Amino acid sequence: MRKEQCTPMSKPAVIEIIGVGGGGCNAVHYMLEKGMKDVAFFVSDTDQSVLNRFPEQNTIQLGFDALGVGSEPEKVRVEYEKHVDKIKAKFVKGTNIAFIVSSFGGGCGTGAAPVIAKAAKDSGMTTIGVITLPFPFEGKKHEIAIDGVRELSPHVDAMFLLNNQYLLDTQKELSLPSAFKKGDELMCEVVRSIVKKTPCAPQ
Repeated sequence: MRKEQCTPMSKPAVIEIIGVGGGGCNAVHYMLEKGMKDVAFFVSDTDQSVLNRFPEQNTIQLGFDALGVGSEPEKVRVEYEKHVDKIKAKFVKGTNIAFIVSSFGGGCGTGAAPVIAKAAKDSGMTTIGVITLPFPFEGKKHEIAIDGVRELSPHVDAMFLLNNQYLLDTQKELSLPSAFKKGDELMCEVVRSIVKKTPCAPQ
């Protein structure tokens, strides 16, 4: 099979993966463990303990005394909107594709992901959301997640929604912890498959 070559008139794709909230940070950590290479990344959360697994230069912690914020995405949104310049400063120069990776239903991911996606979009990037949804039995969290999807939609060029309930329905042998791990695996595969198919992306 012919390997696609960049022509002198084209530029290599610069890809950045952005993990937002606890679930998004877990997913990015999984991707790095599994050998995702040739992409830039940063992660952001309100809870500093979530970010401690990553190099400091690849993290943004905003507000709330470095503690989690619970299920209050509106508070997170307001806080992140105050620091859009700080967020944009984390974008690697020349980035033209940004993946926003998050698990919706809590406060940080749901509130911050739309703000970060808008910052990426306003910076001229093709922006792709990769989002997991909570189980319907989680009640309020599921409602918060659906509202978050509506907030994110205008700021992404494409969105992949991974439903935790679907995993349990189709793979009944999975325990609840295994379902969350499987979610990280699927998010990784979505990002990896797009990166591989991106013309002139680093291989």
